[in-house]
Amino acid sequence: MTVALINRLPTEILSHIFQSCQYRGWGDLAVLILFPISRVCRLWREVIQGCPALWSDIYVRASSRRAEAQAAYQLERAGSTLLSIGIQFYWRDEYKWTEEEVAAADARPLQLADALRDTMPRWQSFRMEFSQPHDIQSFLDNCVGYTPNLSDISIGAHNDSGLPTLFIPFLRPESGPPVVASFVNVFPVFSSLGANVTELNFRVEYHLEQPLTVDFIDVLSSCPNLALCHLQVRTGLAMSDMSASSVVSLPRLANLTVIGFRDPEHLLGALRADALRRLYFHAPHYSPALRSVLQRIFRACPLLTAVGIAGSVRVVDEPSIPGPLTSEWTSSPSVTYFCLEFMDPVAHPFLRQLSLPQAQVLEIRNTICDVAYTLMSSSIHLASVSLSNLFGAPPQHMHILALPNLLSIKFEGRLDLLRCISAPNLSELSLSLHNPASSSHPTLMRGFIERSHPPLRILHLNDKQFADEDIIWCLQRLPLIEELGVAYTPMSDVTLRALEAPPLSQQGTDADVLLPRLRLANFTETCTTAEGFATLAASRNTVTWKHHPRKATGSAPAIANQ
Repeated sequence: MTVALINRLPTEILSHIFQSCQYRGWGDLAVLILFPISRVCRLWREVIQGCPALWSDIYVRASSRRAEAQAAYQLERAGSTLLSIGIQFYWRDEYKWTEEEVAAADARPLQLADALRDTMPRWQSFRMEFSQPHDIQSFLDNCVGYTPNLSDISIGAHNDSGLPTLFIPFLRPESGPPVVASFVNVFPVFSSLGANVTELNFRVEYHLEQPLTVDFIDVLSSCPNLALCHLQVRTGLAMSDMSASSVVSLPRLANLTVIGFRDPEHLLGALRADALRRLYFHAPHYSPALRSVLQRIFRACPLLTAVGIAGSVRVVDEPSIPGPLTSEWTSSPSVTYFCLEFMDPVAHPFLRQLSLPQAQVLEIRNTICDVAYTLMSSSIHLASVSLSNLFGAPPQHMHILALPNLLSIKFEGRLDLLRCISAPNLSELSLSLHNPASSSHPTLMRGFIERSHPPLRILHLNDKQFADEDIIWCLQRLPLIEELGVAYTPMSDVTLRALEAPPLSQQGTDADVLLPRLRLANFTETCTTAEGFATLAASRNTVTWKHHPRKATGSAPAIANQ
């Protein structure tokens, strides 16, 4: 009798297949998926029941009357494998409880702790969700023990009445894997496990009245070996001031993100992280105190290479451009990536005195024009510049910035600063402007090309000011272009005809064809016609042509020679 192929598979292969089936669910749902699979045949049931890895992810809902039985069932089949423990402490609002049911529910944290305590040495992951702080603290207080294999802990609270502080009693010997810790709406305080926490993710999702500084200091102090820290709160959450002695030393912290605090200078000012490499913070309000803190960070962190600063979405057009308040500049010689967005005008004096001599990538959005110019002028090593939605008048006495390493320029919103850039090695230029009030964009682009003679490979134009004559003028001077994109311009079939290849009988050298190296061209929402596009595509079948006509025509995009 022929044996079905599935029954000839080794049990190890079947086990891997069944494990992949678990990905359809999570927690107790993943376990429930195993039961109908195990009923297919005796072989499958034996494989599933005999594979400890299939039962090692233990997730129980404390509201279930069978929570302890489920945990015991899985623990028995998990054998001696490492465990992932997950518990959901929700029940009080699910339906109307009797007094006996409430009493049983109140006792369940202790019962679950009793069921799981002896397995703590095998925990590799622990996650918990709760609504009543005393439930989870009761569980934790009865799970004091060593967790030498724990590498991931995640606890989240769904209670907007405040932020509870939880003591995490898990113990750790000197050795053991690093721990990634994530907390939502709860302050953790660690015991010896804190020394192994190398990554901390903390988030507050609710609006709170009370300031939060001291609690954060306690959290960070209990994790002295942090390498990555991400702190995010609802925008505008306040922090209280601290005494001068409130200092937290994090000598291994390399990556820090602080988002949403109304006054982050209190927290940032308390940190000492000389090994910091990446810093990103969002401050809805900017103050002189924050400027002093940033100056200290830039000067005291010699390894700092990437900085992102975001501020208020308020855009204030300054009528004049005042000079620096003092002659003292803040230089950060190690920063190679700098991103700036939506800065409060109070920050402009600091930014006008910031020097980034080794910057290679500069991204500036929704910021005043002269700040962008100052930052660009501080580094001749720039390789990529992206300027978006600048406002305010450009500096009155701009000199030409020679940027020999600049390979990519992307402008969006306005083009004023293009007049001050010389980039003889530029390979990518993208202009997406959409500013009908300005008529100087074609002139500025022509001036830049004449000044730099860049060996462009990629050109994208997206502006109503670029007509056929402007586009053709550029293409005639940029013979190395391999990718061309033109969108939302009055470009017509005149440009398409200029790009056509002459008949075979008239073809000579590459010089006879405009853009002889072109590989890809995309025309979107222009004034070109389907007939003109078809003629162009037929004349140059080595190019991938894409044509997205104006929506008013109701035509579908045409793609040729793909």
